[in-house]
Amino acid sequence: MQIRKKREGVQLDMTPLIDMMFLLIIFFLLATSFQTYKNISVRLPSAETGENPSNQAIIITILEDGTIMIDKQIVSLSELNSYIITNHLNSTSTSIYINADKMVSYEMIIKVLDLLRKNSITSISLGIKPY
Repeated sequence: MQIRKKREGVQLDMTPLIDMMFLLIIFFLLATSFQTYKNISVRLPSAETGENPSNQAIIITILEDGTIMIDKQIVSLSELNSYIITNHLNSTSTSIYINADKMVSYEMIIKVLDLLRKNSITSISLGIKPY
């Protein structure tokens, strides 16, 4: 009867794997372009609670003089309607954020809200400035 020798277990060196992971993390951090929004001079009303808009959100900005802007482009109510129709029908999960200057007339905000309601949009949020 022959006695077998005990074999030593195989050890895997994790150092190269960890080095590669750090290199990948550094690469992705350097290759990523972070999206920044240029500030539009809108004085938002203050509130104690709130959430940041998601990346898929359509942000409608209403300036103090009643000018409506989407993606830093000035649009009329009819252009806003066609923009909402084309972009909201493509993605039903899109949220709408309205950033209205605190000096905007309530009537202008209601016009925009009515236009959104006519297009069956129910996910609407109003922008605020946290305390």
